[in-house]
Amino acid sequence: MISSITKENPAAVTTLDEVRHGLETGDFVTFTEVKGMTELNGCEPMEIKVTGPYTFTIGDTTKMSDYKSGGYVKQVKMQQKLTFKSLVDSLAEPEYTISDFAKMDRQDQLLVGFQAVDAFLDQTGALPMPGNAEHANKVLALARDINSKSKNPIGELDEKLIKQMSSNARGDLSPMVNP
Repeated sequence: MISSITKENPAAVTTLDEVRHGLETGDFVTFTEVKGMTELNGCEPMEIKVTGPYTFTIGDTTKMSDYKSGGYVKQVKMQQKLTFKSLVDSLAEPEYTISDFAKMDRQDQLLVGFQAVDAFLDQTGALPMPGNAEHANKVLALARDINSKSKNPIGELDEKLIKQMSSNARGDLSPMVNP
């Protein structure tokens, strides 16, 4: 609920005392049941700039009628267009969020390992069996092949890690298993 709107450029909107609006700069809002400044009622969504937990500014209201009382503000979710790199481009030049600075090359090793396990699945129609040395060696061979054909091959593959990935490929995380 709105307690006041100033007639300035930009206009400041204040919510009722101790009622945080919960909006962020860049959000879009629309208004209803405003007495006075009726031009705001049902208006096109307006972008706001947050100035405090109880206040934000909207566009120019100097040409609108005077604000009298009341009104509600409602956040409007606007459509956004997102673009992503293709899978081929992402695999050629991966971008990582580093989670462990002690293991800087780990992400590259894991990426090659996951690709190798996926290639094993494509070739055999099944994931590698847990503890199966033959399957682990096949996944390692696939990982070496994938790494050698990469635009940016990593140095030495961590054989133990790739074999562990092969052995655990059929594992399930209990909270994540489909019923």
